[in-house]
Amino acid sequence: MKNKITIRNLIITLLIFVAVLLIADYYIGGTLEDYIRGTLTETIGIIITIVLLEILLRKSKEYESRHVARKELRRLTHILHIYIEEYNSAAFNLAYKYADYKEQRDLGIQAGFPFSNLSEFSSSSLYMFDGFNETKVDVYFQRLDNLKNIVRTVLFQVDLSYFPELSVLLERYLKYTETHYPKKSILSDLKTGTLDLIKSMLDKHKGNPEYKESNVINSYVRLYELLNYHISFSIELDKIISRYEKK
Repeated sequence: MKNKITIRNLIITLLIFVAVLLIADYYIGGTLEDYIRGTLTETIGIIITIVLLEILLRKSKEYESRHVARKELRRLTHILHIYIEEYNSAAFNLAYKYADYKEQRDLGIQAGFPFSNLSEFSSSSLYMFDGFNETKVDVYFQRLDNLKNIVRTVLFQVDLSYFPELSVLLERYLKYTETHYPKKSILSDLKTGTLDLIKSMLDKHKGNPEYKESNVINSYVRLYELLNYHISFSIELDKIISRYEKK
């Protein structure tokens, strides 16, 4: 910033000097006229050189900044994908019943999976490192919280000024996932006497889920929305990153 002010002041000073020389050239003749015009030409040349150098330096700094930003983008997207993959494994574990695992494993979680599949939310997680006492939904919310935390870290600690689309997407992600977050409600259901009733209601549900007043499965409708939202979020994230990498 200090260098910019110094160069700007120098150019202004030289322009004032040029103005003085022009006035002098108008009023003074004789032997001084050639000297004044020579000095005027040299001064204008100096100004043009300074301006061109300033433009080149600015372009060079801009290129360097973008180069550093691209490297930072590759690093942060790699980290994001690590957490997204961890999330996806827990989401798949929750979105499909044990009986469907083998058939769906290669396809991964698909948008619009049956809402009734969530009836096994309190079953033990299939992933051995999660622990035998951890339920599917416990692990899901752990991984979702981890993903939200890394997105929050990226937004607050990484300069995304060169990647506005990515910044907007991540901001929308946090807003959506924080709104009506059903974690507390669902985890408390694991410890209540209504657990079997909720599982039965989920298992018998047909068609698309809907919110209903004073319905004990409203939290699970929101959970279903979150699971499907993350599918579209991952697709949009990959598209945005791909566009930036091609620029």
